[in-house]
Amino acid sequence: MLRRLLTIGLALFVLNASLTFRNLWPTPGIAWHGDLSIELALSLIALAVFRTRRSPPATMSLRSLSVLWTTLVIGRYAEVTAPALYGRDINLYWDLRFIPDVVRMVVRAAPIWIIVASLAGAVSALVLFYRIVSMAWRVLAAACADPRTRRGLIGLSTLSLFVWAGRVAVGRSPFEPPFARPVAIA
Repeated sequence: MLRRLLTIGLALFVLNASLTFRNLWPTPGIAWHGDLSIELALSLIALAVFRTRRSPPATMSLRSLSVLWTTLVIGRYAEVTAPALYGRDINLYWDLRFIPDVVRMVVRAAPIWIIVASLAGAVSALVLFYRIVSMAWRVLAAACADPRTRRGLIGLSTLSLFVWAGRVAVGRSPFEPPFARPVAIA
């Protein structure tokens, strides 16, 4: 029982931290400061409600959720790291046209083996992270099979949503600690 709770807790920590980390200015590094993710709370409620009405989620559904989550993590990383590295946000509309110039510059400046090794490392890191996220979602989907655990997850998620909504109701910014700014609206 304790092992199961620790596994669920680790899955929740990984998914929460993956969308709430902050930048270690002025580096590409990141750190977690204990913020909470509204996206995780909403996703957990959706998963638990889905689980009460249906059989276990299909593998394809969990894969799609993991791909979506990994995409959100990449977006979060770009959102918190770009200002530290470039001094401003990245605007896809204005900055996308410079990507070919940047690629040409890198190809001319770096040896091909460094480019290939960097790409291989980036792809490997992305695949590894996807697998970790996928494993976390599988753990939570399995945990939702138990009605008590499912109620506990819904309760925790609902509590964090009420606290978040209460901050809005009293006029405080909902996107300051303990809540991170959602990636989906950034």
